[in-house]
Amino acid sequence: MKKPKFIVFDYGETLIHEKFFYPLEGTKAILANPLVNSNNTSAEEIQEIAYQATKQYRRYQDGKVPNSYLEIHNYQFQNYIYEYFGVEIGIDPKESETIFWDAAAPGERISGSETLLKWLKGNNIPMAVVSNLSFSSQRLAERLKEFFPSIDFDFVMSSANYGFRKPHPYLFKLVKQKIYQILGENIHSKEIWFVGDDFNADIVGARNAGMTPVWIHQKEESDIFTVENLKELLEVLKNECEE
Repeated sequence: MKKPKFIVFDYGETLIHEKFFYPLEGTKAILANPLVNSNNTSAEEIQEIAYQATKQYRRYQDGKVPNSYLEIHNYQFQNYIYEYFGVEIGIDPKESETIFWDAAAPGERISGSETLLKWLKGNNIPMAVVSNLSFSSQRLAERLKEFFPSIDFDFVMSSANYGFRKPHPYLFKLVKQKIYQILGENIHSKEIWFVGDDFNADIVGARNAGMTPVWIHQKEESDIFTVENLKELLEVLKNECEE
């Protein structure tokens, strides 16, 4: 296994654990702001339409994210559900994105994440974050900064900005291109480690792109390099860099 010259992380359940996803709480938080709601539409009514629309967009089915390769930005989604009820939100879309996400899915650092990122920074190993999200890359970068104020990622990408979700090869092509722009094209794909918990989105996508996938998962018989947690990954990295 080649030593990493660049490490890409997934976001959710890799660096940050989102305690729950309650879109109704997000909608309630939006409605608490200045707006025009002539019909006094409730958050529950809005969320029922949002749930039906979500199934059409194939974001979620039976509470799980399907293996859809395409992404829709939360701006577009909210435009639909609020215009449906004639609700006019009196705040900037970027602000509403923040309000909704913070209320619907508060997060906390995964154990060992901050220590790992600080070690990588101290050893001058560049890092990025690539996530399947309906929220913008800008808001994702801001949220990461809130959790890891001393860490500067080389880039942060959300699928919402590009229309493609992991494991779509076009998204991984863009990731590699951005790394080439930072380090030059002499870096070998295997020297890019992609760390994530989702086998299809992260591991299959990275493997198909020629990167070194690192699966955060319970140990089992597999040809995929697997660690149970970020603390174990840090020990592996220390050993690799000492050789």
